[in-house]
Amino acid sequence: MNLSNRLYGLLLAVCLLAAVPLAVGCGEDESDPVSSASPSESTQTEQSVSSDAESASSEGTVTLPLQTQAEKLCGEWEATWELSDFLNSVIAYGDEALGSYLRVTGFAFPVRFAFREDGTYDFSPDADSLDSALSSVREQFRAGYTRYFLDSAEGYDITVEDILSSIGYRSMDEYLDDVMSGFDQLSGSLRSSGNWFVSGEKLYLQDGEGVAEDGRHAVYTLEGDTLTIREWAVASVEGIGGDDEAFLRELYGKLFPLPFSRVS
Repeated sequence: MNLSNRLYGLLLAVCLLAAVPLAVGCGEDESDPVSSASPSESTQTEQSVSSDAESASSEGTVTLPLQTQAEKLCGEWEATWELSDFLNSVIAYGDEALGSYLRVTGFAFPVRFAFREDGTYDFSPDADSLDSALSSVREQFRAGYTRYFLDSAEGYDITVEDILSSIGYRSMDEYLDDVMSGFDQLSGSLRSSGNWFVSGEKLYLQDGEGVAEDGRHAVYTLEGDTLTIREWAVASVEGIGGDDEAFLRELYGKLFPLPFSRVS
């Protein structure tokens, strides 16, 4: 009747994959010569292209320097991460009957990228919004589990409290504390910082230990003040295999594209 630890692992893995791509190995792009370059080398390459374009202008014509893609990305970007559908899918994957009772809505919160000119980045959720979203999930779980237990006890002279007591819980709140324990690490797991650089349509993030040769990157598009993360290609999911991995890959693909709007 409770969500299994395996499902908690799946939930956290999906969040980690989407928010912190360096937590897993991604497919290498051997055809991309810049994938092994450092952030500074990549930036220098783009700057030289900009300088060449400026110097190529005809004599006597004033030409402004071209803005590199990296320069366009510098600043802060925010998106609203809507995770209701994938949470519902995770629950239903573990227990289809229970999933019909635990249909979550409004599990959404802002997340923000900050790309700095020195080649460092931060990614983080809005802590207050995440706490509020998790509180909402808890209350929706309370209502869903209550209905589930009542329907399970239909025809028997027992209460929800009797059912909880029979499985070792003194109250619904204690039961929900156990159910929600899998979300305790979510805020910290969704935070990431390190170095970044771009090459073509690829955004490389390094968390301080990862290296560019790993090919860990996001495929993105940048149009004006909208940065869209189109995908993060996942090659392996550490610690998860078999049917769980296939399910996780399918679920992960539904998280993108994720559009960010420029904040500053």
